[in-house]
Amino acid sequence: LVLVVDDEETVLEVAAAMLETAGYRVLPATDGPTAIQTFEARRQELACILLDRNLPGMDGLDVYRVVRAADPTLPVVFCSGYPPDALVEAAVGSRKVPYLRKPFRYADLVGALREAIEGR
Repeated sequence: LVLVVDDEETVLEVAAAMLETAGYRVLPATDGPTAIQTFEARRQELACILLDRNLPGMDGLDVYRVVRAADPTLPVVFCSGYPPDALVEAAVGSRKVPYLRKPFRYADLVGALREAIEGR
């Protein structure tokens, strides 16, 4: 089960369709608070989180920090239309956290999730 967090409806739908084609079940969230509520309610079932870096209100880094504090082993894959920045690098520290540039291709998305899940 993959939690996909993105405020852009089209990106959310496309990512979900790609992941479902690859055999994953998907839980969508369009903002940080919803992502955290979903994580807290379903965390035992989650294999990974695909997390947009830039979200309104509570951004992806804030969500990442909450998730990390509660479950330091759950794989997270960041995605954004922008290159990774110093804030992401500081937040993830020495952890290897995949970072996908939008728009991403099917092979890149599925490959990043598989790598993150297998590296858990």
